[in-house]
Amino acid sequence: TTFRVMAVAVDPSQADRFGKGDTTVRVRKPLMLRPSLPRFANYGDHFEASVMVDNQTGEDQAVLVGTRGLNVSLPGESQKLLQIPAGESSEVRFPMETVEVGTMRLQFAALSNGGRDATELELPVHYPATAEAFADYGMIEGATQRTVVPPPEALPAFGGLELSMSSTALSGLEDAVEYLVTYPYECAEQTASRVLPIFALAKILDEFPVASLRDRMYRDRLANQGIERLLAKQNYDGGFGYWTSNESWPYLTNWVTLALLEGKAAGYTVKEESLRKALNYIENFVAHGHVTRWGTYYDHTSRAMGLWILSGEKRGAALFDRVWAHRKDVPLYARALLMAAAHRYGRNTARDNVLDELRDAVIESPRALHFAEGKSEAEADGLRVLMHSSVQTDAIALMALLEVVPTDPMLPKVMAGIMSSRDPKQGGRWGTTHANAWALLAADRYYRTVEADEPDYTARVWLDEQLSGEHRFAGRSMTSVQQRLPMAELQGKPERSVVLGKDGPGKLYFRMGLRYAPKDLVMPAEDQGFTVYREYTPLPEADGKPDPSAVQHLPDGSWQVKAGTNVLVTLTIVARDRANYVVVDDALPAGFEGQNPRFVTSVAARAEASRSVSTDGWWWPWWSFSHTDMLDDRMLLFADQMPAGVYTYSYTARATNLGTFVLPPVKAEAMYEPERFGHSATSTVRVVE
Repeated sequence: TTFRVMAVAVDPSQADRFGKGDTTVRVRKPLMLRPSLPRFANYGDHFEASVMVDNQTGEDQAVLVGTRGLNVSLPGESQKLLQIPAGESSEVRFPMETVEVGTMRLQFAALSNGGRDATELELPVHYPATAEAFADYGMIEGATQRTVVPPPEALPAFGGLELSMSSTALSGLEDAVEYLVTYPYECAEQTASRVLPIFALAKILDEFPVASLRDRMYRDRLANQGIERLLAKQNYDGGFGYWTSNESWPYLTNWVTLALLEGKAAGYTVKEESLRKALNYIENFVAHGHVTRWGTYYDHTSRAMGLWILSGEKRGAALFDRVWAHRKDVPLYARALLMAAAHRYGRNTARDNVLDELRDAVIESPRALHFAEGKSEAEADGLRVLMHSSVQTDAIALMALLEVVPTDPMLPKVMAGIMSSRDPKQGGRWGTTHANAWALLAADRYYRTVEADEPDYTARVWLDEQLSGEHRFAGRSMTSVQQRLPMAELQGKPERSVVLGKDGPGKLYFRMGLRYAPKDLVMPAEDQGFTVYREYTPLPEADGKPDPSAVQHLPDGSWQVKAGTNVLVTLTIVARDRANYVVVDDALPAGFEGQNPRFVTSVAARAEASRSVSTDGWWWPWWSFSHTDMLDDRMLLFADQMPAGVYTYSYTARATNLGTFVLPPVKAEAMYEPERFGHSATSTVRVVE
């Protein structure tokens, strides 16, 4: 037994007998129990509780050792008689099984002629199944009905139906706008990206209190300064350079000209002669585009964007076929620009061809929709020169779709995908000035096309025929309303009807999700956006070599591990699409203890992470999760942002207790989109001698 003395003697002359500060005092008991148990247990575990009995009586002893408890089953003997020589110790084991989820309370006692000892311990008993969630997203102008079938195998005390409602898809633009306004560098691209949202979002900025730009005089001053700076960088040929120079860059000229045209449309003064020269440069490049120092990929993409700009000014129709002939040599977003240009020129066959290509490139989740570029390594290099980002493809595709198919039901999901791709590490904005500007341009087009009517309605929710809740949406607001119906209430009937409706103008965006935990302990692997699995391998022993028999993956999928083995746990996570705020939850079997690599006492402990992104073929060995947390019963990994790709993480655990333990699934989940998840199958770990 160990305890601490927190005081010194009253008589100062006696203080040296105790020392200063905390002093550890050890009291030797004639007979002492030292139980060894897991830190926790899972429902369904079978394990051996080890009890070491120390005989310090000075004589040989016959010791009766016994155990009893609550929420525990003892399939073997509950008492055992030991013969322990003087000064020695002996181990006794008691097989145990969990009874139910909750707390297991255990008592151990030892009795001999020379002394006695007893102790009481408790450990939590967890439910090893993992929670699951499914959701439906949508936008309505009237009413919608959903039939909800409560899972009969679900635990009634966990989860339920979750409903969120909002009157706009644009919640959270403040950080992106503020970032562009305060960006400290001012090359031509960055200046154009700064003023584009001021031009394009004029109506949104008037109606929503977005960042500092709600002040109209401040916006006007920034806009006029930006136009002046841009025109100062125009060259004699009408093109623009990044800084003041005589070299004009085609793609940059497209971008700056787009910004100036948006400024003119918003009512700001832009010199007509400067615009005429810029459009002439673009038209000349589209007609006679040449191989630049960056190659044909840059060339053809710049020509496609230039044609799109010209089509908006009712110019360049005769050049369409020349650019269209190279549509296979440009990225998907450039083909989307060509689709919009074809629509403006009345080239319906070309328009429909690209529309089919866009639909084929869709990556869809319950909440959002993205478009995959599917680029080669050479194309990836070309896109980097074009300042490309994945949100840029989504934004341009959305703008083109809004023009070509303005009532397509997938439009709200594309907008949701753009909003969900903001970088949480960057304060809720997109990664670069270029990406922010494209995303905000798309938001403007979406707002003008889909959310033209100002919201003025009451949203109501009915469960079966009973009104369950309502909320008033009046005017432009980014408010989101949450409501929840517990699982126990849903399970009163085999199926429930949920009706969501509104009366009045405006759009109602909703998420209707069902979260539950299955009663069945044995769960198959599931992929609803993530593929997740784990591997156990033995770490090297004292001789520097691993023992291959120490960790065995058996044919039935279970694991057998020798007690005392340091095990390398390797987690692999495959993200099919980019996601934010992802948690990876790797539950440990109760016979393991995680080893924290930050503790020098954790021998052989390690932690390593890497990422290889499938979309561009790059390997990122320096990539790491945003935060990791080693708990008694699990390892938690958190990623604020997780692009599509393959991720691995390794850490060390030690097999400490004998028994047969449930191995719950390892799970990955987008915390704010719980219907995007994936988990491995339930398995078993046997820890043997």
